[in-house]
Amino acid sequence: MRIIILFILLLGVNCKVNLKDNSNPILKLFMDLANVEKASLPIYDPPVGTYNKDQLVTIKTANSGTTIYYTVDGSKPTSTSTQYTEAIPVAGHGTTKTIQAFAVKKGLSDSGIASGTYEIKYDAVAMPTLSPGTGTYTVAQSITLSTTTTDATIYYTLDGTTPTTSSTQYTGAI
Repeated sequence: MRIIILFILLLGVNCKVNLKDNSNPILKLFMDLANVEKASLPIYDPPVGTYNKDQLVTIKTANSGTTIYYTVDGSKPTSTSTQYTEAIPVAGHGTTKTIQAFAVKKGLSDSGIASGTYEIKYDAVAMPTLSPGTGTYTVAQSITLSTTTTDATIYYTLDGTTPTTSSTQYTGAI
């Protein structure tokens, strides 16, 4: 500590350092110089990546008693950012969300910023098949529709238009 005070006096720096505010750049420099232990880097669960279903992302650190702040808008998190209190949803096909977080703990310098991007890409439903297959028949046929995708809902039309979720839902042979 004497070296730090001597360093300030030698530079002739007149500064006010708030020891409770780890965002003070001078304090951060001195804490780094004094080898003050840092709070652990936040860890995301599930791991950062691309998923085929919606996710709830939790954030934790190896230090107990830390406070975690995060952003999802691309900005760098600060102690005025959203405080982490519950899992962060990442939902919807085509959704990409980048989470940036850092941890704060009294007696430790702030952790670095952990940044991670999550992407949701739902698997495509397998194309429905018709049985019997398309063709010309001399007698009336009972057509069944199926797909290999578990729990898929099939919609169909009989007028040549493209089916949508507003079309007739398949429930049995046509």
